[in-house]
Amino acid sequence: MKSLFTAVLLLLFTVGFSQNYTNDWDKVISLENEGKIKSAEKIVRNIYSKAVNSKNETQLIKTFFYKSKYMLTLEEDAQQKIISNLQKQITKASIPSKALLNLVYARCLNSYLTKNNSIIRSRTYVDSMEFNLKTSSFNEFTHEIDKAYSETLKEENILRATAIKEYEQIFDFFQPEEFNKTSIYSYLLEANIEHYTTNANKWGFHNFQNEIYSNALLGTNEEFKNTAFDSLKNNAILKVIRLYQMADYKNTATELELDRLLFSNEYILKNPERLLKSLSSLQKRAPDNYLLQRIQLEKAILVNGLASKENHPDYKIKAVSLLDSILTIDNKSNTFKKALQKKSEIVSGLLSVNMLKYTYDKENTRAFINYKNIDSIKISFYKTDYETAEDVILFDSIAKTFQQKHKSYTSKIYHL
Repeated sequence: MKSLFTAVLLLLFTVGFSQNYTNDWDKVISLENEGKIKSAEKIVRNIYSKAVNSKNETQLIKTFFYKSKYMLTLEEDAQQKIISNLQKQITKASIPSKALLNLVYARCLNSYLTKNNSIIRSRTYVDSMEFNLKTSSFNEFTHEIDKAYSETLKEENILRATAIKEYEQIFDFFQPEEFNKTSIYSYLLEANIEHYTTNANKWGFHNFQNEIYSNALLGTNEEFKNTAFDSLKNNAILKVIRLYQMADYKNTATELELDRLLFSNEYILKNPERLLKSLSSLQKRAPDNYLLQRIQLEKAILVNGLASKENHPDYKIKAVSLLDSILTIDNKSNTFKKALQKKSEIVSGLLSVNMLKYTYDKENTRAFINYKNIDSIKISFYKTDYETAEDVILFDSIAKTFQQKHKSYTSKIYHL
């Protein structure tokens, strides 16, 4: 009976303590929504102290995720303190927690570098054993960031065996069904891909044998993973390709596989027709409507971009049809909203006419007409005085009234 009472007491204590964290985070989010970042950061500091005292790693990591958001709004001393505390906790944490904290550390440094880029680039190198926000050079920053990202993927087997669900209190943005299926390793690998993609240059010329490797880049996952890509000499792009090759791909299509195809084409191949074929193949393996919608959106964007009167006169219609297939599933997803916006952009009419404001009597002149989704234009000329003409140009309501009350001098319809 005594042990039962102790167990119940322990359970009540645990639930109550968890509830305290929930209440604290609710206050943080409420203050964020009100724009009171300093007040929110103060509560996060209190949660941090509570998490340190209770040795709650999950809550500790969560505080650093929030601190990283606030870091650039704080004074320099406070920023350095966050970095110092992060470095200290990384040495104490378990392997999965250490990897997550290294991700937060890398993102903090990267945000600071982005905001203070010119200042940091002007610093001279100082031989120092420790990294410091105030004194470290640009090269030291990039080295420290790369090192931190590298640390996130160490101990691969342990990270693969640790489900995101074990850190559920941090990753509350995950879909419930994804918690058990997604590992810490997968999450961190995607974070690495996102970071290094921003460092890659998609506009440069890359010394790469496109024709030889197009099937590997846009083909099956197995072929992609087993290809060396040795002729790709752009290190930044090759880094991202190597990260994609480290991923675990499934028989069904995934967001990661779609991202890999889009990256390969945008940064290397630049072959929309070939990508369209790959997306059509991927579409057949889509396990749910969310991914299917995203694939259809990418196809619509490609088809619309290829549309032309000479080669693909029906591609605008095909693009709208693809977008309509997305809009039939009203799930209020981001893809649904983007498809709605894209369709409006494609089907909306556009007409602008540029002419010389003043011409001499009987002078020949031309008008430059820019149009979209318009098949004809009627141009009418009216005789009037200068002041009335100025009002007609400036005010639509006056122009409409003028047109109703006056007969045109001449009119002509032009078919576009």
